[in-house]
Amino acid sequence: MYHGTKEKFHLISEAVSTVSAAIDLKNAAEAAEKIDPNDQHQKARMEKEMTLKGLLAMWRMNKLDIEATIRGVCELVLHDPSVDMIIRTKRAEGMRMLGRIFLKVKGSATTLENLM
Repeated sequence: MYHGTKEKFHLISEAVSTVSAAIDLKNAAEAAEKIDPNDQHQKARMEKEMTLKGLLAMWRMNKLDIEATIRGVCELVLHDPSVDMIIRTKRAEGMRMLGRIFLKVKGSATTLENLM
């Protein structure tokens, strides 16, 4: 169903990034358990760090799920043999327009990753 080495590499890379973010969150939680509960500055810093790591982990998991869903929908929409080729071509053109829109807003999605 998935085509090309580049796409497979992307899938593997995204999966590794997702697991890595989850491990970072787990490690931060373990480190937070070891801090002095009376040190409010360190406690606040760890809470902020865990919040950012948690958001990043959730973002990467959701991104992976969204990409898989979109990939599956694209396969169905573009390769449905019961639909005339002219309609499938129009669908592809519409999907290309959506892709361009998504690429324009891509920068805002990476802002969270840049905070880390």
